[in-house]
Amino acid sequence: MDESIITPRSNECPLYQLFDLFGKKWTLHIFQSLYMWISTFSWLMKRLPQINSKVLTERLDLLVEKWYVERIVSQKKPLKINYYLSEEGKELYSHLDNLTKWVLS
Repeated sequence: MDESIITPRSNECPLYQLFDLFGKKWTLHIFQSLYMWISTFSWLMKRLPQINSKVLTERLDLLVEKWYVERIVSQKKPLKINYYLSEEGKELYSHLDNLTKWVLS
């Protein structure tokens, strides 16, 4: 095999999937915002004023689907939906934080 040929990445590669997820616009911003606080949709909209509600909804749904974020719906009236990092999300955040420190060193 010619080593100069670059083969396409496999969608089954976990690293490719991670970079594909966090390469989407706003995903890392949302993830980072949720690291410090349990948040509501409206709080995230205020924290990220340039994002539109459709993109925020899509990114939150994707992060929930990948198990990095949890969505909790309160049973009280009016209904309130909170988002926060799951245990997997916190663990991933610590790895991303270490990667950031490595890049800055």
